[in-house]
Amino acid sequence: MRRAGLSFVIVAVLTVVLPGEGGRAAEAPAHRSIAGQFLVAVPEMPDRFRATVIFMVKHTEKGALGFVINRVNGHRPIAEILAALGSTSEGVKGNIDIHWGGPVERNIAVVLHTRDYKGKDTRDAPGGLALTGDPSVLQAIGRGKGPKQAIFLRGYAGWGPGQLERELAAKAWVVVPADRKLMFLRNHSETWKRAYAMRGTDL
Repeated sequence: MRRAGLSFVIVAVLTVVLPGEGGRAAEAPAHRSIAGQFLVAVPEMPDRFRATVIFMVKHTEKGALGFVINRVNGHRPIAEILAALGSTSEGVKGNIDIHWGGPVERNIAVVLHTRDYKGKDTRDAPGGLALTGDPSVLQAIGRGKGPKQAIFLRGYAGWGPGQLERELAAKAWVVVPADRKLMFLRNHSETWKRAYAMRGTDL
């Protein structure tokens, strides 16, 4: 893992200027926020998002942002990741899954976790969760002092004004309540199937 290949930038994720922000989408369907819920791909979804489940962190009239939570594309020692980031790994043990969070800004990384941990860059996320982008969260996890549940993510999924609304109107996705049991599974082979089966649940 090359040092230049990975950076921790929580601010870039949470304050990102969403694509097209500032403009007004033509004929966009009415806005209803789905932040804090799962966005689940329909079976006909093209390959890039096929069988994905996305936890939606932000959804306003200016755009939307979320993280794919069920696609793991690596498993590395935490100490190795910290070394790549130029951070100390003293006393750090164990490995961590590296999740593909989405196709946007794949060089950034963030940890989505329960709120039993709070670092200097931790910010609240919907659903009683939090996001931390400082490497200290990995140090805490590797020393047994981190959050009880956590997902290490690279990249995110983003939509411009009205884009997600149009995709929802076209029935490209279904929206279901976020389920922490599904979110923090170690084996995600059944996550999409179980999340898609929840469609029709009252929100």
